[in-house]
Amino acid sequence: MTADAGVAGAYELDLDTALQPAGNGRYLGTLTDRWSVGVGINGGYLAAFCLQGVLLESELPDPLSMTMHYLSRPLPGPAEVRVEAMRAGRGHATYRFDLLQHERGSEPESRVDVRATGLVL
Repeated sequence: MTADAGVAGAYELDLDTALQPAGNGRYLGTLTDRWSVGVGINGGYLAAFCLQGVLLESELPDPLSMTMHYLSRPLPGPAEVRVEAMRAGRGHATYRFDLLQHERGSEPESRVDVRATGLVL
């Protein structure tokens, strides 16, 4: 990993998984093709991207386990991570997340594809 010269202490993965809160468990970011392998984006990068949304939503600092199912191939470009707390206690929580992308060339209110879904404990 190399630090980006424009941001002190920032690494490529940190920059490429950065998300902005959009309210109500929604986080917006951009999937980059920097992590592509063959015709698709690397699954580990996609997991890290989604995990950022869960970490922003959770009061607990470290995930114990993560399960992710890839439903369709995400594309480089704008993406949304929706996070829902299924159970939250003092020392343990379970979160569900979805990785969403709007159909290319469509209005924001039109068809949304769920590209991946999963759980974090």
